[in-house]
Amino acid sequence: MYTLLTKQGDGSYDLPRVGAPIRGNKGYTDSVTGTQYSKDIFLLWDAAKLIDIGLAEYQEVNYDRANYRSSDTTDSYDGGIVKTTHTIALKDIAPLKTDKMSELKSHRSSVETGGVVFVFDASNTYSISSTHKSQNKLANAYGSIGTDDRKWTVTNSDFANVRVTFTAAKFKTLADAVVAHVDACYEAEDIHISTIDALTNAQDVFDYDVTSDVSTAWPVNPAREI
Repeated sequence: MYTLLTKQGDGSYDLPRVGAPIRGNKGYTDSVTGTQYSKDIFLLWDAAKLIDIGLAEYQEVNYDRANYRSSDTTDSYDGGIVKTTHTIALKDIAPLKTDKMSELKSHRSSVETGGVVFVFDASNTYSISSTHKSQNKLANAYGSIGTDDRKWTVTNSDFANVRVTFTAAKFKTLADAVVAHVDACYEAEDIHISTIDALTNAQDVFDYDVTSDVSTAWPVNPAREI
């Protein structure tokens, strides 16, 4: 990007810059002299030669636009480069809370659907999926288990899917563990929601860590006996 500078009384160029930034993908016409230049000048000319016709490299200092807003801008010119720096402040508290709630929902979903790890016997540790699809399948199987053994697809320690036969009692224990895991995720989320809702300072909302443990911790996955 490039910008046009103001011609000074001594013939040099300096701030303030004039007009919108120039991308450098088209030719340039000097509005004072009418001289036309092809876009090749931005590829072939060095900075000093561009400055001779009032053009300088232009940079805008980026900032976190998702959480901050710009209240003013300041231009500086040094080393042949013009930089625009924004004076920024946190957004109003309402949109920050909306963003933080979305972040919280995403974290809860990640933990919720991360699976449940369990020890099946002395030599085998498996994990069972807790995605929404798997939760529905488990609920349907749980309701019709009766007293028969049940085969279920789980993931072994080598991350391979295997079919394992569970007794009816062990299968119910397994399904109950998934339900407890999911319930704990939503309980933790509810407490975080209440905590975020109660915040009255924008910086506190911005700094709030949705992954932290509150009065109810996010569930973790130690291997449990099944």
